[in-house]
Amino acid sequence: SAGQVFAPAEAASIPSLVSRNQITEATSLFMTTVILTLVLGVPAATLAIAFLGNFAPFYIAAALFGIAGLAVWRVGTNLRAVRGETTQSPNILRELREGLTILRASAALRLGLYQLALALIIVFTVFALGPAYMVKVLSRSDQDTYIVLVPATFGLVATAAALGTRPNFPRAITFVAAVLTAGVALTIMGVVPEVLRHAGAFGLMTPVAVLLALIFGCALGALLIPAFTVLQERTTPESRGRIFGGIFTVINAAVAVPLLLAGVIADLVGVGRAVAALGVILLLLGVAIRTLGWRRLAVLDSDHHPVALPVAE
Repeated sequence: SAGQVFAPAEAASIPSLVSRNQITEATSLFMTTVILTLVLGVPAATLAIAFLGNFAPFYIAAALFGIAGLAVWRVGTNLRAVRGETTQSPNILRELREGLTILRASAALRLGLYQLALALIIVFTVFALGPAYMVKVLSRSDQDTYIVLVPATFGLVATAAALGTRPNFPRAITFVAAVLTAGVALTIMGVVPEVLRHAGAFGLMTPVAVLLALIFGCALGALLIPAFTVLQERTTPESRGRIFGGIFTVINAAVAVPLLLAGVIADLVGVGRAVAALGVILLLLGVAIRTLGWRRLAVLDSDHHPVALPVAE
């Protein structure tokens, strides 16, 4: 897709536009705009189709791409990838090997990659289960996903604003707290509907779902934003592009798994149980990280220099 071409360059350009101590604020703003456009895009496309025809979203998207391209062209900063001191011609396989070498040399980069992959896998799994959850658990139309999508967006934006004002927040604690919070929210979302139904208080489920979606959005923001920040801070201009290119390739492959399995598992055990199971997995993961891998997370808060490209022989 087109996103695979420009997304790595888009994510890698932030450190070229702001100073190092502004990366967290810039990443928070970046993630806020990304999520808001995703949320606003669905109703906007529906209105465009209703008033302008079925092909209107495609024309609008093409126009927006053109405007974005013009805006990037007018940026005064040179966003061209910086190449190391080598006379070798560009080679995709060699650059992938160099990217893997950089990741092996930096525990912080590896943790940032794992954190980002985990966050995106959670996002796509929840999106895959969302419509069925609305119908089979909340007994509403699958078009009512805004009930949980909007508060989740507000939660993510609130987290982005909070992290943007505190660039030196403790990242290890934030990571573990985010995983545990997301796990608690999803577990409750999967278990509570059945409890309320048996208690004759199912009318409370929608307000509860809104609150839990808000909490889940906060946790999601606390996973995504620090992960992007670490990946941007710990890479050099020479290595940043290929690191993000490789990361997006791996993540695109990784998120295909939950998209394929989520529906199958939901059909086998039920949507509510599938959501609760995802929450329990996150809780166990959070506990395991806190008890077994806490010392390794210290690299997220240490002030290490960016990892440079290996010197070509």
